[in-house]
Amino acid sequence: MAKLKLIPVVEIVPYRLSDRAAPEGEVEPHGPVSRAKWESYLEACRRDVGLDGLPPVSEGSLMVAVDALESRHLRTLMVNEAEALEAATRNDTFKPDEMTVPLDGGDAIEIDGAIVSEPGCCCDLADWFEWQEEITSKRVAWSEIWNGHDATSVQLIYRPETDMFGVRVGAYESGEWDVTLDIEFEELSACVARLRSTLEAIASRVEPLVPHGVPPRGAPEHERQRFAAQVVGLESINHVL
Repeated sequence: MAKLKLIPVVEIVPYRLSDRAAPEGEVEPHGPVSRAKWESYLEACRRDVGLDGLPPVSEGSLMVAVDALESRHLRTLMVNEAEALEAATRNDTFKPDEMTVPLDGGDAIEIDGAIVSEPGCCCDLADWFEWQEEITSKRVAWSEIWNGHDATSVQLIYRPETDMFGVRVGAYESGEWDVTLDIEFEELSACVARLRSTLEAIASRVEPLVPHGVPPRGAPEHERQRFAAQVVGLESINHVL
């Protein structure tokens, strides 16, 4: 039986963080910029902001497994989050809790050692809750796992007669599924439990790296723990553990 693994990943878009000028033109095959030149540019941008040395979850991807992040990478990401929060708090319309959002990314799906799906636009680390909800609800009709606007479709169905989940990954609109497999309820539950444990471990590493003044000045010290949980997706506006 195929082996499924859920990998929490963060999206790191280096050219949004660095002021380094990009090569002119589009990347091949749509333009004159070679893939090697573009990758070299991205790595230079990563070095500029202290996010170098991070292997992508798959070739050419901007997604990085969270357990690959070293302390220096986490510190850089927390500084970026702090600056964004500081800018947002100048708007009195919002409360800090409403502006602290999980890091962009989500859950990559690995089957038998190969990545078959990565999160797309508008996904973040808190989207693992969708897997948890499917396990809890045991829906007997195909249900969509949120995977982003421009990503592959991921669907689950519970089969009570075998106590297994069906999983399919592919293009929903065409109805063509690249991957279909069945996985035992206990095994999928264990996959999600391991995913959560990975996020908990990252949260414990993030907490001491949260810059002073975040959460907002005057907040009790335990709010730093909550901020760390929110950033890594263990707590969000819609989900609280």
